[in-house]
Amino acid sequence: MAGEPKARTPNRWGEGGKLREEILLAAERLLGEAGREDALSLRAVAREVGIAPPSIYLHFKDRAELVATLMEKAYGEFTAELRAVGERHPADDPEGALRAMVLWYGRFALENPARYRLMFGVEQSALPLEQFAGHPVMKLINVWARAFAACGFELEPDPFGDVRASRARSAGSADGTGSADGTDGTGSAGGTGGTASAGSTGGTGSAGSTGSAGSAGSTGSAGSAGSAGSAGSAGSAGSTPTRMSADRRGALLWTTLHGITTLRVALPVHQTADAMPALADDLVTALLAG
Repeated sequence: MAGEPKARTPNRWGEGGKLREEILLAAERLLGEAGREDALSLRAVAREVGIAPPSIYLHFKDRAELVATLMEKAYGEFTAELRAVGERHPADDPEGALRAMVLWYGRFALENPARYRLMFGVEQSALPLEQFAGHPVMKLINVWARAFAACGFELEPDPFGDVRASRARSAGSADGTGSADGTDGTGSAGGTGGTASAGSTGGTGSAGSTGSAGSAGSTGSAGSAGSAGSAGSAGSAGSTPTRMSADRRGALLWTTLHGITTLRVALPVHQTADAMPALADDLVTALLAG
């Protein structure tokens, strides 16, 4: 009957680890079917395994811990295989290793759609930035970043630094306190907001001089004032373009590759690995440039 647990042979003494694995496998199946973390029921997991619901709490304190453990396991196995693909390539050919990793990733998604959807298609509970840094997906992003680092690109000491700075500036603007870089329109150290404000109110004042230092100097004194002057300031600060870090290249590669493979997994008519070699070459070539 529906709602009754499956018949199950009890584990022998000392086989608690086996039951834990059975719980994880059942949760993986049900989570893949539900597509959302909040739709997963511990009672349903217990029924799938063939145990009483309280038995789950001997291994996982709640649903969140069960899902976190499941994701950690799935990402850990996936990233270990991805890293191994790169390590099997000659050490003096990091670009070739990167291409091989991209090719393997795409083929894995097409050949293992259920596992791929589990990691990237399940709607999970939102996490604050501070906790997201510990999410298992960061293991995957780190593998890509180190693959680009092997190709000669620098790793960032704090990949989330710009996000934290942006949030701090937004908070400063919201409460009227502003920040040291002048984004509240009162300062001039950062130049961005300060020169825009000065340009719009003072015509060719300090914003004009800042803008004239950039490649679009004449725009600093133009009637469109602030915004044009701000653009000039940006030109001054970046006359030599900053080279994109290994972390950003890795994140950009993954998001692009994920979008393409997700589309192919979602549309069965496109489930073919024939185009993956060319795709791998195109993506890596584009992201190694510059």
